[in-house]
Amino acid sequence: MGKKIALLVLLGAFLLSVSSFAESLQGEGGWRDYDRDERKDTYVQPSPRAKSDSVRKKAEAGDANAQYILGYMYRTGEGVPQDYKKAAIWTRKAAEQGYPLALCNIGEMYATGQGVPQDYVQSYFWSSLGASRASGDASRQAIVIRDQAAKRLTPEKLMEAQRMTRKWEKSHPRK
Repeated sequence: MGKKIALLVLLGAFLLSVSSFAESLQGEGGWRDYDRDERKDTYVQPSPRAKSDSVRKKAEAGDANAQYILGYMYRTGEGVPQDYKKAAIWTRKAAEQGYPLALCNIGEMYATGQGVPQDYVQSYFWSSLGASRASGDASRQAIVIRDQAAKRLTPEKLMEAQRMTRKWEKSHPRK
């Protein structure tokens, strides 16, 4: 009787671990990001190039998430040649749609001049939006960037950036 109980406990633990493993594959980078290889009756992860082509098609169709991802890929050189100007273009497209992480990132890019001319008014503007629309670490980082940009602005330029932020907020209601 004791052996049967031990066997049932082991079987239950095995089934739980298989279930947890399957659930972990459903998220970012999980089984949904894999393509079926019919020749081997298995799943294979697409090449970075194939992934970038797929993301690019969605980005060109106006998908803000894909635009942000493509901007990130260009910024880091992941799956595409590193190109800060293209990173800024795609990140800004996503930011213009109100994508929170893109708002934060484009603000940082304007602060550092990465892919765009360094512009503290633009940095303050985008970082303010990111701070108000993102959450967690992204929001906290956007606040730091915004506050650093504010220190570099004249009172007139700061007021200009704040006006731009209010105007954008009014014309882009939260979803």
